[in-house]
Amino acid sequence: MNGIKRRIVFNFMFIILLTILLLLSVFFSVVYNYYYNGVTNALMNHAHTTASFANRYMTLSISNIEQNLSQIKENFTYDQAELQILDTEGTILITSSGFNVNKTVDTDDIKKALRGESGIWKGVNKSTDEKIMAVSTPILVDGKVIIVARYMTSLEQIDQKIKSTMIFSIVIALSVMLIVFMISYKLASNISSPIKNITEASRKIAKGRYDIKLNENDRDEIGILSKNFNEMAVEIKNTEQLKNEFISSMSHELRTPLTGIKGWSDTILTGDRGNKEETERGLKIINKETDRLMELVEELLDFSRLEANNLNLSISKFSITKLLEDVILQMSIKAKRKGIQIHFNHKDEIEIIADNHRLKQVFINLLDNAIKFSNTEASIEVTAEENNNNEIEVCIKDHGIGIENNKLEKIKEKFYQVDANKEGTGIGLAVVQQLVQLHKGRLSIISKWSQGTEVTVVLPKEV
Repeated sequence: MNGIKRRIVFNFMFIILLTILLLLSVFFSVVYNYYYNGVTNALMNHAHTTASFANRYMTLSISNIEQNLSQIKENFTYDQAELQILDTEGTILITSSGFNVNKTVDTDDIKKALRGESGIWKGVNKSTDEKIMAVSTPILVDGKVIIVARYMTSLEQIDQKIKSTMIFSIVIALSVMLIVFMISYKLASNISSPIKNITEASRKIAKGRYDIKLNENDRDEIGILSKNFNEMAVEIKNTEQLKNEFISSMSHELRTPLTGIKGWSDTILTGDRGNKEETERGLKIINKETDRLMELVEELLDFSRLEANNLNLSISKFSITKLLEDVILQMSIKAKRKGIQIHFNHKDEIEIIADNHRLKQVFINLLDNAIKFSNTEASIEVTAEENNNNEIEVCIKDHGIGIENNKLEKIKEKFYQVDANKEGTGIGLAVVQQLVQLHKGRLSIISKWSQGTEVTVVLPKEV
């Protein structure tokens, strides 16, 4: 047993052990007090009863006290304790057992009784070496102590009962500890086993095995973790596949021009250099293939910039009106499939200084979404105009299903889809938002459920 299983079992058992020790301490204290208080109360009750009866129903005096000793002994003997009657000097006058007569006792209970109060004493009987308890009560005549009634009992049986109870309790506690250990071990195994499986699966993925699938049946954090792990494995597999396809594609694209460059460079170096026509033809091909390689490298750099969110805009002056007409023309075929009419409203041609290609991406995505979420035989209005702040406003309004309020707040989040069943362009409104912000513009969306959506892009005339 090691790792997380050991920690779980140790922590669990440590808490249970502390709890059991605390409970045992409280229980032992309660048991001890219960037995000892029971003995004390029993002896005290008999002592008080003896004193009360003697004071009330017996005619006692210093002169006739010896005549009443036998009567006290006969009437108030207690089977569980020895009755002793002592004089004011602490000398035993009579006992229920008949032993220790004329012996002087000076324990604390006797001293307290001689002062007129009831006293309790626990100690060891010097004659028998056994643990005893004694309770003494004064018997008064005219407010003066004339004799002391003392009940004394052995505590050996009481201690034995307490000891037996403690041993039994400890056995029960150990049994509980054993059961708790077994339960905690099983619980730790149930927790650590799937974690161990996840650890093993992660090692296999690190070695390139992406076909690993964990059990997702558990409806707890482990089940969620397993599900997320499986999704991660699929994503890694797809990413690895995409990477391999990308490398394969790029390798093929690079190999073709490199083959031409290599072939013609060898031909020129080993061929007839006097043949100017062939040499010129080869150099033109090499120059053409070099340009092609540069384009491929630029595409690769653009891909890297997009992945790193480090995209630079290609700024130029162009007509945004013409750009929107091209986008509408491009998307009209898709709109006609649903019987949707796209109306473009603008007064004059509007020019802007921005990135033509990136803005085209923006409006294609927005118009595609408008078509996607519009009802059949509906219409879409596209409006372009300049506002009072010398900005360009492009509004795309549809009369489709609209967007619910709880989804409208998330619609600009990366990779969020309003309806997962609808096809998407892959760019997403999050990317549209980023491209608009790169142009120092603003993107706003107003939508009412079952009434439609209005998307407005506000751009400065010059970025």
